[in-house]
Amino acid sequence: MSFAHAAANHGDLVTLQGDVSCGGAFRRWSYDFPSIEKRIHAALAATGIDAHDVTLIGYSQGAEIAERLAAAYPSEFTRVILMSSPIVPSPDRLRRIDGAVLMAGKRESQSNMRAGVQALAHAKIHSVFQPLPGAAHGPIGSTPDDTMERAFEWLEENSQVRVTSADLAR
Repeated sequence: MSFAHAAANHGDLVTLQGDVSCGGAFRRWSYDFPSIEKRIHAALAATGIDAHDVTLIGYSQGAEIAERLAAAYPSEFTRVILMSSPIVPSPDRLRRIDGAVLMAGKRESQSNMRAGVQALAHAKIHSVFQPLPGAAHGPIGSTPDDTMERAFEWLEENSQVRVTSADLAR
């Protein structure tokens, strides 16, 4: 994992591969969101991590899947880091999140992610665009730990704070 140190500084990190084989070592994501949500919770349970207040991180198609999971399960997935999504992030899908960091490489198109930040800001959804230094589509750049450290810090400092009935019962 190219940003393991940054992730460790801000909590626990569990990574999943796509759920559909492309042949060989490569995988992609299906659009079976209930199944993907169950896989995420199974992975969290297997590691003993509390599944409350999860930040989803997705790259390329994984960013689209993370966005759609946050829309389908807003009480579970409260923040997102979306990198190089093939779609423009949608305020309608992300209206219930606490915060979003949108990223794209400096050597690839940033138009979807920049348009997403503008749309989210217009809808008063806490979000920011952060470039991936030195990155084309695929790698997350020349300084992945530093880049992700800034993303995690932004989310911690700028996410909306939501109090739920479950929080009040604790």
